[in-house]
Amino acid sequence: MVLVINLVEDIYAFVKKGRTSRKGRGFSSYELKEAGLSIQQALELGIPIDPKRSTRYDKNVDALKTYRIMEATPRAHAIDLREVKGIGQKRAEQLKAAGFDSVQKLAESEPQHVAEAVGVSGNRAANWIESAKLLLSS
Repeated sequence: MVLVINLVEDIYAFVKKGRTSRKGRGFSSYELKEAGLSIQQALELGIPIDPKRSTRYDKNVDALKTYRIMEATPRAHAIDLREVKGIGQKRAEQLKAAGFDSVQKLAESEPQHVAEAVGVSGNRAANWIESAKLLLSS
């Protein structure tokens, strides 16, 4: 049997004893369930788990939900608009000024809105959107 432990330094559970609270070893299964995570998903995300704990604190559940939201979106914000095929520095600046500041927003947009905002043809905007979708899926 191989035991793999993934330690995440930016997320940790709090446990209480009396009036004091301290940093715990990991989250309980009840806290994971309340946050909508399975134990397997938590391990894949590198979230520490303490199988001996049976308590549930709202502060820990909120931390798990926030961490899950942050883990779900880093790839979309990490991609620069210039990586989309056909978009250079000036077009990226125009798109950002028009409110399309991420590849995710561009991929979720309608070609007509992008075309009107930047002043390009609908076909070119549709090509950018398709390219953005391809970037996000890879």
